[in-house]
Amino acid sequence: MIYILPLLVLVFCSIKYSDKNIYNRNYNKWLWFISCLFIAIAAFRFEIGADTTYSYMPTYEDYPSIDKLKAIDFDSTDYQPGWIVFCSLCKYISPSFYTFQFIHATILNIAILFFVKRNTKDVFVALLVYYVMNYLEYNTECLRESMAISCSLIAFEFYKNKKYLFVVLFAFLAFNFHVSAIGALLIPVIFKIKFTRKSFFIVLIISL
Repeated sequence: MIYILPLLVLVFCSIKYSDKNIYNRNYNKWLWFISCLFIAIAAFRFEIGADTTYSYMPTYEDYPSIDKLKAIDFDSTDYQPGWIVFCSLCKYISPSFYTFQFIHATILNIAILFFVKRNTKDVFVALLVYYVMNYLEYNTECLRESMAISCSLIAFEFYKNKKYLFVVLFAFLAFNFHVSAIGALLIPVIFKIKFTRKSFFIVLIISL
């Protein structure tokens, strides 16, 4: 039942505010309410998501807190260094996996909300699409990949503001959460390309 609530709120806001560009107090209140719902549902979920239950939750117990982290801890796992450091930081705050879930959900959903708000006219429609298509996957399954996505979105925002040092920093951080984020390191290169039909297909083939 709890999963229906954000859906109903998003449908309501999409109809009420779509294509009107009404950035008033109520508009922002609804945005923050939805953001809090996204975070709360993900943070307080109970063993939902196969990866969460069978992979991340058991391995979280094995991570030391950041003050006890040693070089050997990076060799004893297949995960990227950024993920290990992130888990160790969360472990330092609290050994409970639910604390980790709360921190992860907060970073992920705030990053997505911020990105959508900055780059989309119909914000509630975009968030509705995110909720229907990717919310459960990002918040319960591919936790490492979703953290990499968050860093990539932040890197893109810095690229728009021509703060290239931060672009490289967050792109590198994204890669250190998951190797699939190697594409984030190419953000400065990709957006400098003047695409023709030929170059578009070349990039598409390389990407595939």
